[in-house]
Amino acid sequence: MKSRLTTAWSSCRRSQEVVPKQIQLDLDLVKALNEDARDEKVYTIYYSPLLQVMDNFHRRLKAFWVQELWAPDIDPQTVAFATRDVYEGPICSGLRAELKRGELRPQQVGSAGAKPVTIKLFRGKITHRNVMEFLQEEDIFRKVKKHLNLIHLSGFSRIGHLPCLVFTPVVTDLRTRISDIHQSALMKNAYAPYDVLMGIMMQVVNGLEYLHSKGLVHLDLSLSTVAVDSDDVVKLTNIGKPREASLPHQGSFDTTEAGGYVYLAPEVLRGQDYVTESDMYAVGLMMWEICYTGSAYVDENIRTFSELKDFVCSNRRPKTPEDPSEGAYIREPRDYNKWTAVMACCWASEPESRLTASCWKENINKTGDSRSSSRLSFHDEHFKASYVIL
Repeated sequence: MKSRLTTAWSSCRRSQEVVPKQIQLDLDLVKALNEDARDEKVYTIYYSPLLQVMDNFHRRLKAFWVQELWAPDIDPQTVAFATRDVYEGPICSGLRAELKRGELRPQQVGSAGAKPVTIKLFRGKITHRNVMEFLQEEDIFRKVKKHLNLIHLSGFSRIGHLPCLVFTPVVTDLRTRISDIHQSALMKNAYAPYDVLMGIMMQVVNGLEYLHSKGLVHLDLSLSTVAVDSDDVVKLTNIGKPREASLPHQGSFDTTEAGGYVYLAPEVLRGQDYVTESDMYAVGLMMWEICYTGSAYVDENIRTFSELKDFVCSNRRPKTPEDPSEGAYIREPRDYNKWTAVMACCWASEPESRLTASCWKENINKTGDSRSSSRLSFHDEHFKASYVIL
């Protein structure tokens, strides 16, 4: 006991000597910092490399944690891909991730059969470059209120060594659903009812309106990334906070296929953040594809990311004929005029000139007498620009 007390007493004496000196050193440092007249930019330049190293290190630790240590709330032994996906491919496919059909299998013999689910896998491995996006999306899906037009998260799990998000089941993507609607109508020598097409886009915008009201965005919006469930309810499948999009490396612009990048707004293609207005730009392209049942920019023969960026940032858009009889699947002139006018207001070059989700709903429900109606006149120059043909 005496020896232990002696050690403790010795430690206290050393602390009495060291602590006051350390406090004085800290006070001197604070005084020096207060007297430092260097501009804030100097600090930024000086410490920026260190901050980048620490941020990189933090991301690598997070990636290791997700890959190796994060305990799933859905047992990976019960999660599996549905065998039909081997033949049919993913349900939805975008720049960031794929949605595939899956099953939750019972853990005990004699339990009820497998339960259908949707499995979301991010493209490539979860690394220090994309781990924060993955964690942010998982966290937001858990916290966000359940909305009719948002896919619902069931939990986090793994497929092999790949982290994945497990959602309630959906059956197809919106592109396939729209194609089925048009084909079904054509078999009856008719065109799809305008109210049906408008109702589908209304569900998309309802989901976006909710996300935007929370300061959130979809980030990868297209007919191929929006899902439809067995009750024909539209489900948005991505959630995130406004941020820079993942673009090709600048040196590969001429070799990277345009692909899913065609839905990115001009400001995003230039390297600016993806914001709520960027979602609404994608809504305009979705409306064009619903009206013409093709993929945007195919007729313009745009193949590479570089060609896409040059085309879009020059305020050019897919060809939109004046007369609906020239290939449109919305044939009633009044409906066609309304649809294309609202569409053009969504894909305006300047973000502040685009319709918000709420304004979209207001305008799409108004009578469309002509493209030059006064309620859309402040967007006329953007609409006319959409008719530039190469």
